[in-house]
Amino acid sequence: MLVREMARIYGLPTEVADELAARAAGPGAPGWTVSYRDVIPEQVSALADIEARATAMVQYETEFMPFLLQTPAYAEHVIGLATQVSPERRQAHLNFRLERQTRLLTRNPRPKMHFIIHEAIFRAHVGSDTLMSDQFAHVVNLSRQRSIDVRVWRFKDGLHQWMSGAFTLLQSDGEWPHVAYTENQVEGRFDEDVHHVEEYARLFGIIRRKATPIREFQL
Repeated sequence: MLVREMARIYGLPTEVADELAARAAGPGAPGWTVSYRDVIPEQVSALADIEARATAMVQYETEFMPFLLQTPAYAEHVIGLATQVSPERRQAHLNFRLERQTRLLTRNPRPKMHFIIHEAIFRAHVGSDTLMSDQFAHVVNLSRQRSIDVRVWRFKDGLHQWMSGAFTLLQSDGEWPHVAYTENQVEGRFDEDVHHVEEYARLFGIIRRKATPIREFQL
């Protein structure tokens, strides 16, 4: 069980959870999400901390561009949809997202990353034509990097065995266990059950074999 999840179950204060997570991570652990704890849900903060230690990650997304692949303009537009949130909190969310990207993409060594994006994400009009064109070019450019593989599940590929929503898998050779993460508007959830995580990985492999590399995909 993740330290933060244990802290939540036992009702420990956020400050205590932060300290325990930092100790569990060991010397040199990033712990950078602490400064955003007032604006970022605890599960998202925990996810970003795990990303900072992961050796590999895979993500399947169905509705919007994965956070780690978003341009600043795309991220700002998506975050701006939360009109019930103050402009200051929206800016803090944007800062967090961009810092999360930078930290992960500039890590050395960088984790191996595999993304499968449903075609619907490219067809949904976000902001302007220019914004979407820039976003597509950004993803293609990222896919040229050795450690990043991006594929598209096209409409014409039909249905597949995993049509129940997006998920992220994180793998580590260190003390963190392999974990699956899913979220919705209400909560984020970690799943460390070995059989569940293996099933996520198996289904991702099936989808990936049929998905189209982004550089072969035509808008």
